[in-house]
Amino acid sequence: MAGVVSEFLICVLSFAMLRRHFPLKLSLGGALRIVFSALVMGLVIWGLRDPLYELIQNFNILVLIPLGGLVYGAMLYATGVISKERLLLLKKS
Repeated sequence: MAGVVSEFLICVLSFAMLRRHFPLKLSLGGALRIVFSALVMGLVIWGLRDPLYELIQNFNILVLIPLGGLVYGAMLYATGVISKERLLLLKKS
């Protein structure tokens, strides 16, 4: 528990220091959509963990990690955290 508290404190203090030098905004709606996307990803991975283990044993991690990334990215797009314009900008770079 102390680790979680210390990491949260580091995050808050880092954000406060960054705001001094860069124009950053904290959007509660955006943060909630990101947390929701992470929860959906976690539920999908958790639900597929045991069935995949029965099929491919320890190699299930090789499926679960990319699948988690795809689910998380899809959820960020579906919830509007990542827009079509940002995806096009990423594709250009």
